[in-house]
Amino acid sequence: MTSTNTETISEKEAGYLETYGWIISQQSGITQFGLNNEELALIIKGIKTGYTGEQAAQDPQLVTQEMQDYLKKRAEENIPPAQKAAMTTGVENAKKNIADGKTFIKNKVSENINVKGTESGLHYEIHTAGSDAKPTATDQVKVHYEGKLIDGSVFDSSIARGEPITFGLNQVIKGWTEGLQLIGEGGKITLYIPSDIAYGNSDQSSIPGGSTLVFEVELITINP
Repeated sequence: MTSTNTETISEKEAGYLETYGWIISQQSGITQFGLNNEELALIIKGIKTGYTGEQAAQDPQLVTQEMQDYLKKRAEENIPPAQKAAMTTGVENAKKNIADGKTFIKNKVSENINVKGTESGLHYEIHTAGSDAKPTATDQVKVHYEGKLIDGSVFDSSIARGEPITFGLNQVIKGWTEGLQLIGEGGKITLYIPSDIAYGNSDQSSIPGGSTLVFEVELITINP
C-alpha cells in the first residue's frame, strides 16, 4: 500500500531512507550476483510492485526452484578468480584430509583390538568405563579434554588451561554427543572422529577442512 503522506522529507530523513536501502542491498545478498544496471532496475521494479501490492511478474510458487537455480548460477559465475581458486584448493585439501583420516582410523583398528567403531563412523577406545549411569544426549556434562589432529598436534585443551568445561551433549559435534554416552562419571575415552561428524570439510580456525580429530576425554560429572 502506498503512503498518502505528501510532505517533503528533510535531507536527513532522505539520508535515512537511502541508507536503509543500502542495508537492504547488503542483507538481501544481491551484491553477489554481479548485476548490470538493467538487471538492477528489474529488481527495483519488483520491489516497487510488491510494495504497491501488485502481482509479481511470475508466480513465485511456480518458479521458486528455477529462480533459485538461476541465482545460484549467477552467484557462482561472479566469484572472483582468486576466491574460486582458493575454494578449489580447499576442496582438494579436504579430500586428502578425509582420505588420510580413513587410513589413520583403519590403522588404529588393525593395531589395537580395543578400538571399536559405530555405524556413524565414530571410533573409540574406552580406558575407564566410569559409573554405570551414562549421560543422555540432553544432559549437561563436565569434562576435561584434549583435541588433536592425526599428526599429533594439539588444537585445543582444557587440561592445558587447567579448567574443565561444562556443556550440553546436544550442543557439541555429533562425535562427542555419541561418544560421551559410552562412559559414565569418572570414565576416560579416546574418540576418533571423522570430519562428517566433527567440523565438516571447511577450515575451522586451527582445524583444516576434512580433518579426522582425536579427543582424549575424561567425564567428570553428569548433570541431567
